[in-house]
Amino acid sequence: MTIRFRKLFSKGDYIAIILLIVAYFLIAGVLFYNYERLRFYSAVFVLEAVMYHWNRKDIELLRLRKNYKILLLAEYLLWLSPFVIVLVLKLDWEVLVVLPLFIYGFISLPKWHFKLIHYPFSLAEPFWTILFRKYKLAVALPLSLAIGYLAIQYQNDNLFLGLILFLAVITSMPAFEKEREEEIKRLQIDASSYLRQQWRINALNAFFLVIPIGIVLIFFQKWSLLTFAILPVIAAVVNVVLRYVFFKNALLQQLFFVFYMGLSVTFYGIPLLAFPFLYKKAINHINTIKYVEY
Repeated sequence: MTIRFRKLFSKGDYIAIILLIVAYFLIAGVLFYNYERLRFYSAVFVLEAVMYHWNRKDIELLRLRKNYKILLLAEYLLWLSPFVIVLVLKLDWEVLVVLPLFIYGFISLPKWHFKLIHYPFSLAEPFWTILFRKYKLAVALPLSLAIGYLAIQYQNDNLFLGLILFLAVITSMPAFEKEREEEIKRLQIDASSYLRQQWRINALNAFFLVIPIGIVLIFFQKWSLLTFAILPVIAAVVNVVLRYVFFKNALLQQLFFVFYMGLSVTFYGIPLLAFPFLYKKAINHINTIKYVEY
């Protein structure tokens, strides 16, 4: 787990680690007080643990220990401990029994080796393809379709909204990666055109992920839910603008993105009215980097 934190944050960045842990417990608190309505959202965090295990590079080394499966199970349950505590307090024994069995079963599965997948993303924004290959995010797409079908079939709107939230997280991930300052300084176009190009590419790539869910919703004539399907596209566009607003501070970008999108969903998109201000600020920051003199 320590290695996991080191991959997410720079060495010695204890404030960021503490903020992440506090955020997990705050989310668990919200889940506790709204358990009946939000219980299905916890599946997103279990899926996150599963995807992390799938992309681990140290499994072969861990297999040298006879009890490596128990160690991995303990690590993932520790990571999910805020939500395990909620399950205990809510006396949801069925999930408490199924959760460790599911994780242990997944740990025991042999690793499959996939052939190189050609993604439909524009190579003008290479971080999409890089992240999807690095974290094997393509595995999550069929799973998302299955969850979407189940949510519609059993008329569980909360489960569907949890799926939309999960897709919004995926579509916003590439914008957390940044090109080098030297690349911006060598731009042959002005800052406004460059930013416009970036958000168009990210919006198009995000749209490719939303299309299957949109088709399912149209097939089942769920018009009221169809409006929420645009949220992952909005998240991608917002975060690519925030990439340049907070170009030199990744932590602030992450915190502001979560705060801004949370307010936008809570207050029915009203905070998006401030988006032109952020857009202009991003252009100014690109110009600052492009024309800085040493």
